[in-house]
Amino acid sequence: MSSDSKPEIYVAWKTVTYRSVAMVAFAILLLMGIGLHFAFPQFSHKSVEAVGGLGKRLLDIFASSHGMPSKGGAQSAQQAHITALDGTVRVKKAGGNTWLTADYNIPLEKGDIVQTGSEGMAKIVFTDGTNYTVKQDSLIAIEENSANEQQQTNVAVAVSTGTVDLHTGGPPPGSKSQVMVAGATASLGPDSAARVHSDPKGDQHEILLEKGTGQVVRNGETVQLATWDKVAFQSASPRMAKLKEIGPPTPIAPANMMPIFMSKDSRPVEFSWTTMANAAGYRLRISRNPFFSSTVVDRKVNTADVVVSGLGEGAYYWL
Repeated sequence: MSSDSKPEIYVAWKTVTYRSVAMVAFAILLLMGIGLHFAFPQFSHKSVEAVGGLGKRLLDIFASSHGMPSKGGAQSAQQAHITALDGTVRVKKAGGNTWLTADYNIPLEKGDIVQTGSEGMAKIVFTDGTNYTVKQDSLIAIEENSANEQQQTNVAVAVSTGTVDLHTGGPPPGSKSQVMVAGATASLGPDSAARVHSDPKGDQHEILLEKGTGQVVRNGETVQLATWDKVAFQSASPRMAKLKEIGPPTPIAPANMMPIFMSKDSRPVEFSWTTMANAAGYRLRISRNPFFSSTVVDRKVNTADVVVSGLGEGAYYWL
C-alpha cells in the first residue's frame, strides 16, 4: 500500500423521529417532576401538574406539526382582526371593564365587544373569511369564534344595536356563520351576504339576505331566506314577518373609476342608474370612503337621474 494513500472516511447516521424527540423531552420533564417531589414534597402536587401540562403541550405541538393525532379538545379558540377603521371605534375585552381605542393590533376573541361612534366604522375579518362591517352607532359582541380538528369553523356575532353587514367566505362543509339579534338567530350559507339591523329604542329588528342562502330561527319558528328576503319583528311579536325587498338598481353614470375634469369652478355632476319596477323612490348616497361611515350627499329622489352640485376635488363613492 502506498504511503501516500489517504485513510478512508466512514460516515454513519441514525434517523430520529419527531415522536422520539417528544417522548424523550416528556421523559426528562417527568424525571424532573419526580425529583421535585422528593426535594420539595410540599410543592410536589403543583409541580407535577405544571410539568405534566408542559409535557402535554409539547406532545400536542409535535402532533399538530407532523400529522400525529392530537388528544386536545375538539374546539380551539380563534382570533379575528380589524382590517378597516374609520371614526371612533372602541373595544372592550372579555371580562374587562375598560374600553380600548380600537386599532389593527388588537385581536378580537370570544366575549369581546366592539362599539362604533356616530361616524365610526369597523370591518372585522375572521379566520374562515367571514367578515362583519359594523356601521355607525352600533354595538356588537363576539359570541363564538372557534375551529375543530376538521378545520370546521363556528363564528357567531350578536348585534345589540345598530347595523351590521356580513359576508361569509367559503369555509369547509359543516362550518357555521351566525348572527344574533333580539332573540333571533340567522345562519348563513357559504358565499352569502346579509344586513342586520337592531333598534332597541324603537323595538324594530330586521334581517335582510342580500345574497346566497340562510335561515332565521326565533321562538321555535324557522324561516328560510332567499336573495332579497327580509324578516322583521318586534320583541313581543309572536311570529316574524317575511317580506320581499327590491334589489338595488345598477349604477350607470358616473362609471366606476371614471375621472371627471373640472375647471376652478366646480360644475354639476349627473348621477343615473337603472329604473326599478314598482320602486316608490330612490336614495342617493355619496361618500368619500367606501364604507359610507360619513356622507356628503344623502338624498331621497323619485327619479333614476339626479344632478348634484358642490362636489370638490377628490375621490368619491356613490350608491
